[in-house]
Amino acid sequence: MSDLDLDLSKFEMSDEVRAEVKAAYDVNVLGLKAKVSGFIDSEKTMKGALEKVQLDFATAEQDANIAKAESGNNVEAYKAALAEKDALIESTKLEFVAKDNSRITDMAVNDFVSANVMNDPAAKSYIESIFRNQVEVVDGEIKPKDLTKNLKDLMSGLISDKAYSPYFKANVGSGAGSVGSTSGGGTAKTLKQMTATEEAIFANSNPAQYAQLLNN
Repeated sequence: MSDLDLDLSKFEMSDEVRAEVKAAYDVNVLGLKAKVSGFIDSEKTMKGALEKVQLDFATAEQDANIAKAESGNNVEAYKAALAEKDALIESTKLEFVAKDNSRITDMAVNDFVSANVMNDPAAKSYIESIFRNQVEVVDGEIKPKDLTKNLKDLMSGLISDKAYSPYFKANVGSGAGSVGSTSGGGTAKTLKQMTATEEAIFANSNPAQYAQLLNN
């Protein structure tokens, strides 16, 4: 079942009503999928057109040299200008890919950090570096560098890792055993066990509990 499939097994209803609900839902989902697909195709077309313009502009000098060599019947100059243009096209295309990969990575990192990390600059910067170092772009998609994991496994693993749990929002993951945890199932760190960064983050997000620990 995909994320967009509708599961009606939890609800008591007749087969007729179930079929009507499912049909109405499918119409809306198909419409949404079509709009998203259309947007992606449009974006790809625009991106391709822009890259072509940039490539034509970047190789304008080489095209002029090729034309000059052709008109002067200078074979060696023609070969040199053509080779230079081919090399420039290849390097420019690699730049396009690098920029696109950087954009995709930035979006994935920002989405993960915004949704899961506490609102603290130090925490966000730290988890961002951890997450960024563990992912890469493959064929236009963000994937873990560890081929034994999928992206969901990587994210849930980071959130549940006790080494990083102090930096995530209280309602993300299990929270058991993390600094300031009130969910039970583990023992919160004492101030002596915290690093300076952990203590600062804990004090900022749990001022009352921090003050209580200071007075103990």
